[in-house]
Amino acid sequence: MSLPAEDTEIESFPALAKLKNLNLRTRESDMPLFRDALNLPTNSPRLEQLKLGNDEGAFFNVLEHFSPQLKVVKVNRVSEEFFLLNFPRLRELELFVDAPITSELSLDFFRRHSSIQELKINNAIPLDLFQIITTHCRNITYLRLVTSNHHRKGDFKSLDQLTKLKHLEIVNAVLDDVRVDVFEGCGVISSLEKMSFHENHNIHRWSFLTKQIAPELKCLEFIESFYVLP
Repeated sequence: MSLPAEDTEIESFPALAKLKNLNLRTRESDMPLFRDALNLPTNSPRLEQLKLGNDEGAFFNVLEHFSPQLKVVKVNRVSEEFFLLNFPRLRELELFVDAPITSELSLDFFRRHSSIQELKINNAIPLDLFQIITTHCRNITYLRLVTSNHHRKGDFKSLDQLTKLKHLEIVNAVLDDVRVDVFEGCGVISSLEKMSFHENHNIHRWSFLTKQIAPELKCLEFIESFYVLP
């Protein structure tokens, strides 16, 4: 798609009456142009999946408009306003925020969205939010967790409340070493079949976790990780 010069009328797409999935990753400055060229939200009444990268608010009204029907949402930059929205049909959610999610709005958001089955939050989440998720989002089958220096011993012990969890991803955001004791106190999750470790240092330290919580493990992934002899 060639971008119009300034003050030039944007050529719109034809009606996309059957469109259900929109994945848009482009420059931040181009997001409003794509929104207008696609004539959103009116041009795609059946949209169910919306994945956005580098959006600084240009698509907020689009998200709000489609929120009653969206099943899959990915937002690469999350504002506080996002947590005011309601997605009654939401099944998959992926979020990236530049700062820790700490607001009461975010806690209320996850209290309201117990329908979530796949959750990826691409930065470290505080203990209170993790506890809200494990208490109210019991339908989760796929969870991505990011570990950081802010996490403490036993912070993730309530993970065993997710009794439908099948796939757990653990992403390391710690520069020096990994806190493996964040899972201390977590019981067995008999539904857990797959574990993925991303960018984890000293991977041998995580071996206990597979024994402790995943006795039914069928698939194990190490992605950009390395093994250091103890």
